[in-house]
Amino acid sequence: MANEREEEWRRELNPPPPPPPISPSPRVSEAPALTVTLEIDRSHMTLNGELSVTSRVTYEKPVGATKEAKPIIFHIYEFRYSYRIYCHREGKWKRCETEDTTSTGFRLVDLPDKKIKVNQDKDFVSLRPGESWTEQNTVQQRNWTWIPDDSVVGDTFRFVFKGATLDWWDWGDGAGTEVTLPCFHWARVIEPADNDGRPELVVPGSNTVEFSIAEG
Repeated sequence: MANEREEEWRRELNPPPPPPPISPSPRVSEAPALTVTLEIDRSHMTLNGELSVTSRVTYEKPVGATKEAKPIIFHIYEFRYSYRIYCHREGKWKRCETEDTTSTGFRLVDLPDKKIKVNQDKDFVSLRPGESWTEQNTVQQRNWTWIPDDSVVGDTFRFVFKGATLDWWDWGDGAGTEVTLPCFHWARVIEPADNDGRPELVVPGSNTVEFSIAEG
């Protein structure tokens, strides 16, 4: 127990750096700026307990803009695959994966692609400058977990959004705009394949939230 407490004390004094996220530097100046902030309501969970992390995606107001910035609409697909969880073991932060997080299930692929109206679809979000879109990211719930089976009380984890380049976005609220998706819907936009020539929207990495496994 004393050795475990000493290790925890040393880690608090000199914590290892989080995994390197995408920095703001790859952003394209002509594209809007989105940032991701993570929030967690407690720093401990039990081995069988539930925990989620709130992700807040904010459309930043342009600094020094001389006119009102336009609203934007974007596809949320890339966000869902850009979160990572790491466990501190043997003095290093190692990425965690479980059968739940790597399972892809099955898809029907023999049906035709479909056109959808982006302003009427739940997987497209419209924001005005200064507004945010939030969602809950499950770390563990009753029948699903991101926590490895060999985890024990005292293990420490870090959850982070590593950054992403969105597959589709546009100026405005999306009224009258259609895109093509595969028949199974949850996938990258097929058409327009190049986002109609608009610049890439690069979302940099977020802050890191940390939690530990406690007795209970």
